[in-house]
Amino acid sequence: MLTFLITSRYVLTATSPELKQPQAPVNAITPVNVSPGDIASVVKAWDSRTASLTKAPGFISTTLYQSVLPNHPWPLIEVAQWQSYTTWTKAHDNADCNHLTERYPPAMATPEVLNQSWSVDFMNDALVCGRRFRTFNVVDDFNREALSIEIDLNLPAPRVVRVLDRIAANRGYLAMLRMDNGPEFISLALAEWAEKHAVKVEFIWPGSQKMHGTKTGLFTQKFRITNWHTYNNALINRGSMTFWLDDEAIKSWYDTSPPSARGRPQRYSDLAITTVLVIKRVFRLPLRAAQGFIDSIFTLMGVPLRCLDYTCVSRRAKSVNVSFKTVTRGEITHLVIDSTGLKLFGEGEWKVKKHGKERRRIWRKLHLAVDSKTHEIICADLSLNNVTDLEGFPGLIRQTHRKIRSVAADGAYDTRLCHDELRRKKIRTLIPPRKGAGYWPGEYEDRNRGVANQRLSGSNARWKWTTEYNRRSIAETAMYRVKQLFGGSLTLRDYDGQVAEALAMVRALNKMTKAGMPESVRIA
Repeated sequence: MLTFLITSRYVLTATSPELKQPQAPVNAITPVNVSPGDIASVVKAWDSRTASLTKAPGFISTTLYQSVLPNHPWPLIEVAQWQSYTTWTKAHDNADCNHLTERYPPAMATPEVLNQSWSVDFMNDALVCGRRFRTFNVVDDFNREALSIEIDLNLPAPRVVRVLDRIAANRGYLAMLRMDNGPEFISLALAEWAEKHAVKVEFIWPGSQKMHGTKTGLFTQKFRITNWHTYNNALINRGSMTFWLDDEAIKSWYDTSPPSARGRPQRYSDLAITTVLVIKRVFRLPLRAAQGFIDSIFTLMGVPLRCLDYTCVSRRAKSVNVSFKTVTRGEITHLVIDSTGLKLFGEGEWKVKKHGKERRRIWRKLHLAVDSKTHEIICADLSLNNVTDLEGFPGLIRQTHRKIRSVAADGAYDTRLCHDELRRKKIRTLIPPRKGAGYWPGEYEDRNRGVANQRLSGSNARWKWTTEYNRRSIAETAMYRVKQLFGGSLTLRDYDGQVAEALAMVRALNKMTKAGMPESVRIA
């Protein structure tokens, strides 16, 4: 039985000798009979217009029917597509939720051989003069090999097709091409190329950052640690007491040097004071607990030594000279400088976040100069929190007499005082100029070059990339290691004692660094 389902209360029935006339619905108006020829005309018109309809499948405007059957009084409302009434009912009774989109994007298949899947994408960049250009990147998903990077001011779809043909001439045509829905990738030229060479086109899920990151995996670097066994043993040794209380400290525990001034000679050496401060910071112990801890270690080791009293440590820490420099010698290629705060007194972050600040908080500023190649802290100093970075810079850089090629610091050091200090030692300056900075007359070529790059490109990004300024982040890594390993606060009350405590933290970190650091190589 063929029936037109109209959204009004009309029921349109087809008259055919093979079909039994249905009974009129109880609540329907008198049916309007249509000949099979008229129905065929409607079907033909429907088939010719289906592809261009933007409405949901199964619905069509009444205007189409009026153009085919102008003599029938059909209502000017939307009507359903003609079809078998029983088929239509069965299809809608068994309808599922396929029209709903998936909540999560499907996982991208991992290629198993070469040329199984390529990923393509565009990137934009600018020259120093400000002229924009584009790069078209092609990557094999199997081994993340860069097959081509095409660079030009404009890369239309025909140019993309030529690049793919050039790659395929050497490697053969691929099986699947992954890309986003950019205008060049949904063009007719690329669609015809894919159909001609039997290449399956797969578009990434719209809005999926994970799939987009997988597609552009060429720019996601992966590294592998090559000395994992050595580095793992170094991490284990950090908790060994024999690593911190070594033979040198035991042999030099008591001061055997002849007195150089009047008064009672000191019984314990400066190395013993430094060792106690280091153990106190490594294991995060109060002075009294550190004294009992070291005494118990001497007892277990069977060494006829005793730990000095905690009051002696507190008093001697004001004048002890804590040496944190290692025996490393030679030229320093890249020295990075920064500072961080160590809390001395005040409320915790949680209390301040929940209830606000009620009491004053006191900080000390730790200045660090780190070798970017070895992660060794070359220079270190502690100051009050009101001392600016540029005020502490001259005293920090004068702590070493080793030859330094370049020094990198952030914009807080962009002052004549810092530049003059580095120029006096013939060190290349890598300090980004501040926003809107002007040229300095005189011998400030390094800074004026950075100002010129900033004015041409509008920012310091290009200058940072060309000068390897981004290695300055190793100073941030050093400050993070200090706070994670030894805590972000100081416990001694006197300022001179706080300086010794901070330098003891630096000494402990350098000893950990010398024991072993991860060595990684890029694998992708």
